[in-house]
Amino acid sequence: MKKRTGLLLVCTLLAALLLSGCSGQKRAEYRADVQSGVSYLQSLETIDPDTVTQKLRQMRLEKLQAERAAREQALLDDIDTVWQEFSDAVILGDSRAVGFSYYSFLDASRVLASSGERIDAIDGHIEDLKKLDPAYIFLCYGINDLGWYGSAQDYADTLLEKIRLLRRELPEAVIVVSSILPAYEPAVSREKLWLQIPDYTAAVQAMCEENGVLFADNTQLSEDYADLWQPDGIHLLPEFDPHWAANLIFASWGEIADAYTVFSGRRALADGHRHRLLPVPAALGRRGRRSPV
Repeated sequence: MKKRTGLLLVCTLLAALLLSGCSGQKRAEYRADVQSGVSYLQSLETIDPDTVTQKLRQMRLEKLQAERAAREQALLDDIDTVWQEFSDAVILGDSRAVGFSYYSFLDASRVLASSGERIDAIDGHIEDLKKLDPAYIFLCYGINDLGWYGSAQDYADTLLEKIRLLRRELPEAVIVVSSILPAYEPAVSREKLWLQIPDYTAAVQAMCEENGVLFADNTQLSEDYADLWQPDGIHLLPEFDPHWAANLIFASWGEIADAYTVFSGRRALADGHRHRLLPVPAALGRRGRRSPV
């Protein structure tokens, strides 16, 4: 309170000095400005400092959210540039993930995936991962894991074991888990296991949230682009891959938890990527090409 009173006194004395050398009109203008400033300073005396802090934090949070939204929109507006975001990343997965290299979007050395692969294959990729030393590891599994480990929770628990292995062997890498993409007809009619995917998604998402692992939920994305599945209802047309890739990248950027904290899977959002650019992929335009299964 004493500091604020002293500040008001200083402002008043300064105003008196300024006014002493002014003409009548200028003096009136200065007097109005000074009075406005004094009124503002007086209003601060009634404001709780915690309220000011909360207001500033909210303003910063809104600014971060707006910047994040603009960054996402810029990538979506030029979707073919998404592959440059994978310059220091490796994708592990099954036949769906194979498409990232099969369709020449990413170099094959950066896509450690194969048809029929399950999460238990992660152990066999450790040495290759160490050589590549990626900043980001994307796990894109699921279609061969349904029912293999028992329940959805059993799958989530096994996946957590693999994530812990990756964290031990590559402690600097950020791990992003992709939700299992759904299947559509005629696959669903032939195999009811596909109907369990929402349960698997819920179990894996909860596991990720509890253990500080980044999670890419593809539920809405899959609904928006359901027409980009192969006729078998399981595999993907190449036009879907850029959208899936963008969703993975958005997840890798982390979640803005509050005005000063960005949850990013043990890596700060603004720490900078270790850029080692891969070749830019060929343009899209091969709709209908069959996937390698």
